[in-house]
Amino acid sequence: MDNKEILWQTLQDYLKEYGSFINNTTVITGIYIYQVSIEQYNAMTVVDIKQQLERLKRIVIAKEIMHSVYQKSFKECLKKILQKTKLFPKEALDIIF
Repeated sequence: MDNKEILWQTLQDYLKEYGSFINNTTVITGIYIYQVSIEQYNAMTVVDIKQQLERLKRIVIAKEIMHSVYQKSFKECLKKILQKTKLFPKEALDIIF
């Protein structure tokens, strides 16, 4: 796809969803989201926008992987704690988790 407006809008949609995460991880990634002027937008090429989308895609994938790992670790930890309480049979915990 080489339509600058569509690529730009796609980039903006992702930034709305993931912008705060990206800015919160700037120390790690070195990437910071900021508003660009109309002059900066006009100077950007389709290739520039595609490169930014590719970078953003990698960040989104990393975020989703971290979220998934965190959820799994949390569930495993919670299951171990509940097993130690002996309030639930192992079979029930296996079904829940």
